[in-house]
Amino acid sequence: MPVVDQIRTILVAVDESQPSAWALTQAVQLAQQLNARITLVHVVFSPSTSSSESALAEALGGPALEARGAKVLSQAAEHLRAELLAGSVLREGDATEEILQAADDAGADLIVMGTHGRGAIARALLGSTAEAVVRHANCPVLTVAQQTRIRQRELN
Repeated sequence: MPVVDQIRTILVAVDESQPSAWALTQAVQLAQQLNARITLVHVVFSPSTSSSESALAEALGGPALEARGAKVLSQAAEHLRAELLAGSVLREGDATEEILQAADDAGADLIVMGTHGRGAIARALLGSTAEAVVRHANCPVLTVAQQTRIRQRELN
């Protein structure tokens, strides 16, 4: 049985970036073609115990970040037909860890997320959430770095 026939739950990591919007578009197209449902996840930054990170989070407004995250999820959900949306999850912490945990919690068969498509030097210096999710996920991961359209014949 082809892998695409086994995809029933798609987890989509969303934020306010253009690659995230492209990923959501791809996930919607896949869900429609595969009769799958989508769970949205947005991760709010959570500082570690260091005082400088705590001060930064306080300055940015912890509750305000959560409200903004809820708005991101709400706006993403507006792009989905009701029958495609399985749920949405707002998580706090390290983006990679929280996306992976949300995928496990949702029983995701596929994770879809945007990536800025930066090169190896940027990844080495900055790290990449998408790359880390690809390396550690328990299911396939589709990263989207540009706007494209999935054609039905590509899935067969």
